[in-house]
Amino acid sequence: MDKKQIDMLHQEIGILIDVPLNSVTRSADSLCLGMGNLIKCQGAIRDEQGKLVTAEVERSMLALEISCCYRIVCGNEILLAKSDLYQPAHAVQEQWALESIEEIPEDFDCEAIGNNRLDDRIKQLFSDCKDIRVSAIKVNQFGDLKLSLSNGLILSSTSDVSGEEECWRFFRRDTNQHIVVTGVGLEIDEVDDSLT
Repeated sequence: MDKKQIDMLHQEIGILIDVPLNSVTRSADSLCLGMGNLIKCQGAIRDEQGKLVTAEVERSMLALEISCCYRIVCGNEILLAKSDLYQPAHAVQEQWALESIEEIPEDFDCEAIGNNRLDDRIKQLFSDCKDIRVSAIKVNQFGDLKLSLSNGLILSSTSDVSGEEECWRFFRRDTNQHIVVTGVGLEIDEVDDSLT
């Protein structure tokens, strides 16, 4: 990214400074952060059969979705990282120990909610986001992102592609424009707001 794109990005995501963090979740292997005021909007929920259906939901006004490499650290310790998705959750490991299973089975469904270490760590670190705010933001020429949080945690992401694939995106739910960082720079996506 050139200086103009970096400056634009800092201006756009700069609104996150001192904004409360409402939620940290994941979608597949992407980390999803919800921040700011909660608003009602169209979204998707699962019905009794597990099928996604459209419904009015309450979501954060501001959203950051990171699909490239990411990690959350505190001091010298990595508390959570993208590849934790592929490791079993503590409860799964305990069950396997009871069944004398020593290696990860080939049919292990790491993406099932609650089955993996990533879900464990997200729940452990962010089960109560109360009073957590973004205190500083840095973006470099490669699109690498660093968010310092008020509770001492640091979220960092590293652009891990050399092409036009998406690394991360930031958007407001009151507009249909998404700011997307790719391996080659910055894009503005026009998105159907009924899908966000």
